[in-house]
Amino acid sequence: MTMADLATLAKVSKITVSRALRDSALVRKEVRDQIHHLARSHGYRLNVAARSLRTRRAHSITAVIEMDPSEERPMSEPLALMIIGGLLQVLTMRGYSLALTTQTQALNSTLHDSDGVILLGQGENDEATGRVSRFNLPMVVWGRIQPASENVVFVGSDNFEGGRLVGEHLVALGRRRILFLGDITHSEVADRFSGLSGAISASGAITRQLACAFSREAGRAAVAAEIERGEPFDAIAACSDLVALGAMDALEAAKIIVPRQVAVAGYDDTARESRLTSVRQDWDRAGRLLADKMLSLLAGERPASEKLPVELIVRGSTQG
Repeated sequence: MTMADLATLAKVSKITVSRALRDSALVRKEVRDQIHHLARSHGYRLNVAARSLRTRRAHSITAVIEMDPSEERPMSEPLALMIIGGLLQVLTMRGYSLALTTQTQALNSTLHDSDGVILLGQGENDEATGRVSRFNLPMVVWGRIQPASENVVFVGSDNFEGGRLVGEHLVALGRRRILFLGDITHSEVADRFSGLSGAISASGAITRQLACAFSREAGRAAVAAEIERGEPFDAIAACSDLVALGAMDALEAAKIIVPRQVAVAGYDDTARESRLTSVRQDWDRAGRLLADKMLSLLAGERPASEKLPVELIVRGSTQG
């Protein structure tokens, strides 16, 4: 049984059979279902080796993690594991392998064996996107939403809305001096700060942004320095849960009570056991959507960039 035989049975073209077996949206669902049924009933199996030679594809996708591992920000943090789980679920079911690497390692190779790249993080000033795109492979980027091009698609959470939700929550609690901890050279963090600032602008509250790396130690050091400076604040909005936990470490060391004296909110919802109020992103869904967009690109389609909703989860660090 060949693809041509299957096309004859289904009374469609070979390209339609090929697309249907890849579950392409270019083929109507009832036609896809018919072709899948015929393939199963006649024992059709896709010849992966022949397809690789014909299409010059390795059926391998590389996921490039923008950050390099460190003791302060390990690769084992939950958000990285959850998004990779979503990627694996979709890609392995479609016959693709997934290679994991960091930006530094990827830039030191030529990615010969990859059909496409999924970039997890844009870097400062979108630097990572620019550098990895030089490989001229189909690419899907997790980060700030931008219009899709022929070869690049963006997927990300609604970071402006996440910042807005935190700002509205803190203002409703009567907080008026809010510290924002995060490096706004990262576009996603900049959107969170913009959402926060917009939400509090009409309330009389003020916010100050402190540059802070994505680590618990950085959050601890930033807040300890602010306490030492002596300028008052009654709330902290952090760019990540790790940064928020570091901020709480510094507050505890200074005997400042959370949330009575200072309310603290994080971002990502990966530290639930800490009773930390945080903005939840659906990381499993994100991984699946990144994989779906990549498969669409490889099928010759033009998928749109897509923004995922977020949700504020209120816990004891803001509302005791």
